[in-house]
Amino acid sequence: TAPVATAEQAIHAEGNKVAGYANQDHVKTMFRNWYNSQGLSEVLASTDTTDSYNYTKSYSVVNGSNNLDSRGAMSYIAKNIDVTLYYPEGMEYVNVVNNNGAVLSNNSNLTITNYPSENKVVVNCKQLNLSSSNNSIYGVKYKVPKGTAVGTYSTEKTPHAVITTYDGEVFESDALTNNS
Repeated sequence: TAPVATAEQAIHAEGNKVAGYANQDHVKTMFRNWYNSQGLSEVLASTDTTDSYNYTKSYSVVNGSNNLDSRGAMSYIAKNIDVTLYYPEGMEYVNVVNNNGAVLSNNSNLTITNYPSENKVVVNCKQLNLSSSNNSIYGVKYKVPKGTAVGTYSTEKTPHAVITTYDGEVFESDALTNNS
């Protein structure tokens, strides 16, 4: 991508400001569904012989910068991020996937907890050891149960992120759905 020619370009990650991909200009504007999603517009309910699945939109803390900042970094790395995602009521949680649809599993840097009674999943990511953007983009894969009536299923709840910076600041943000 071409650099953005603005006064904020020189600010980047200093002082909790970030000028980079997706027009974010502060830590609070970094959480969004800027990436492609795996979800399908229409799926059938599962049957006795075939399971049917779909995906929520993918969300991430978009942390790429358009230019190197004064530290020589191309990305803003928070100390810790808690992402809360919601899937439609009546659906069955299967797992969390990255932007390519690959299943993400619990490890020393990533803890995934499903709360089925609330139709939500909380992903805790220790950003210090983050190795790639694919490990920081999250969507929920869910099963459409047998007998699910024809209709549109979604959730009214907005995905949420709690971002903790290395200087101890905590920012909370609901997901943005565009670049403004």
